[in-house]
Amino acid sequence: MWESGGISSQRELREGKGYKVMEKHVLDSLDPKLLGQRLQESRKARGMTQQNVASELGMARTTVTALEKGERRIQPKEIIELAKLYGREVGDLVSGRKILGDFAVQFRASVLKVGSYQTELEQAIGEFQKLCEDYLYLEGISETPLQRAYPPEYSVDGLQPEEAAEDFASAERNRLGLGDAPLINLRELLENDVGLRVFYVRLPSRIAGMFTYSDELGGCIAINSAHPEERRRWSLAHEYGHF
Repeated sequence: MWESGGISSQRELREGKGYKVMEKHVLDSLDPKLLGQRLQESRKARGMTQQNVASELGMARTTVTALEKGERRIQPKEIIELAKLYGREVGDLVSGRKILGDFAVQFRASVLKVGSYQTELEQAIGEFQKLCEDYLYLEGISETPLQRAYPPEYSVDGLQPEEAAEDFASAERNRLGLGDAPLINLRELLENDVGLRVFYVRLPSRIAGMFTYSDELGGCIAINSAHPEERRRWSLAHEYGHF
């Protein structure tokens, strides 16, 4: 049974009128300024200017400006087109999820020449960002943020890379009380005891992992889910070394 003020009939729902009513109701209930802020964050995260957006969607730049300032309400068609352009879900824009506007990932220097798999890499970075945002959102609504216990800065002056890595590993084992036993679940350890977010994402085959850090987000690691388990463990240990 439909309640008063809702969708009036199943016929309207079948014809699509009900969805328009629901969309309009949701958008009318949003604070235009808050929505505008999310639109701006999404645009900047995509590396686009207001003029880029206007040209892509065939609208005036002043319209984009007005939407981002919350000076006029957005229409259902507009938010759908903007979400698609920014590589977002509509729900990301209308919910209270934080959109990370400055999401920069780090790679080893040898993989910076991405060449033919640029598109695949960009999609993977987008997925990585979405996972980070979802995790941050869930922490917020559950009021259970990860407790950060990142390693201190270790001096490597005068040490060869192999020596520095061995000293770092030994110091971290002592700091975390791990002893000399093999680490069965490195991912769980890094999430629960260190406070890093770890995700498995399908990356181009030549890329084993990537990481990002900001004061707001903290440290996040993405490991290539297509690689064998042993290599994933090695890659995770390697990425941890960046922190």
